Amino acid sequence: MAALAKGHDRARYEPHLVTVYPGGVLEAELREAGVALHSLDKAGRWDLLGAQRRLAALLREIRPALLHGSLTTGNLMALAARSAAPGAKLIWGWRASAMDYAHYGPWTRWAEALERRLSARPDLIIANAEAGKRDQRARGAAAERVAVVPNGIDVARFKPDAEARKRLRAEWRLGDDDVAIGLVARLDPMKGHAVFLDAAAKAIARRPGLRFLVVGGGAEAPLRRLQARAEALGIADRVRWTGRRLDVPQVLAALDLATSASLFGEGFSNALAEAMACGRPCVATEVGDAATILGDCGRLVPAGDAEALARGWLDLLDRLAAEGDDLRSACRRRIVDSFSLDALVARTEALYGRLLAGEPVGEA
Repeated sequence: MAALAKGHDRARYEPHLVTVYPGGVLEAELREAGVALHSLDKAGRWDLLGAQRRLAALLREIRPALLHGSLTTGNLMALAARSAAPGAKLIWGWRASAMDYAHYGPWTRWAEALERRLSARPDLIIANAEAGKRDQRARGAAAERVAVVPNGIDVARFKPDAEARKRLRAEWRLGDDDVAIGLVARLDPMKGHAVFLDAAAKAIARRPGLRFLVVGGGAEAPLRRLQARAEALGIADRVRWTGRRLDVPQVLAALDLATSASLFGEGFSNALAEAMACGRPCVATEVGDAATILGDCGRLVPAGDAEALARGWLDLLDRLAAEGDDLRSACRRRIVDSFSLDALVARTEALYGRLLAGEPVGEA
């Protein structure tokens, strides 16, 4: 949403970005780009009515032509406030596919069930992946109201960086012969961290020079469980836990391979596309649109299969040894050519224009 807001043609669109809480890490760059920012200043998890009233008051003031939600909470709040913006076209943003909500709490399951029941209400649902479009169709959304716009990657920010690679590998005490494989993902049940560790143990048994990085934040309890698993597998000294990082392009530059071990739920994986933009080949599980992102630049393996993931890493490392910079360049070129920020903005604005003109917006 931030990328869209910054990229919109200001001769046609005046973007206002509304957040539930203030103080996000993107605020400074959004303000610098001239995007109007509004926070609902939600006082806590249960300040639902207050935040909704503030959203309605803001919409009456702005009087938007388009109301674009993102993710379940944003989608539901936008729908609930729609009456405060008469005539506005309502758009929902859908970023996932085939979610398994059994892994999450009752609030998440309730909100998802409500969103599913109300999926006929928006004028348009924009999924970021073909897998997400199929998901929405299975939920009952009409084909003429669902379109796909893949995510866009800031290829000026995510790019190869030899200096960052040298600096971070020195910080992490990685030698020239150490091969670093990274998982960049929050600690979440969908991301497959346990499978990643199991696969790491299998791969290290065959190639002792491998090192693994787990990059991303999350709650303390699941982190401790995963670290205990690494200890039990005998690989604790080969795994580095970086926690949450804001210098992800530089982190990716320090890797040799990146991976997605997700078990379910992915739509368009930014983690894969960002790594490829940095020239890093990837191994990914067959979840969401991973195959479309990778093309012929990486390896796909079944979700939840640690042995297949380990083999995928080893096979791709052999290919990287043979093809070197040619493979790294092909990874970056695929993202630059197919998944740029400009393409994201252009595709979204084309849908906006058709929606405002009363033209068909969905895809068969």
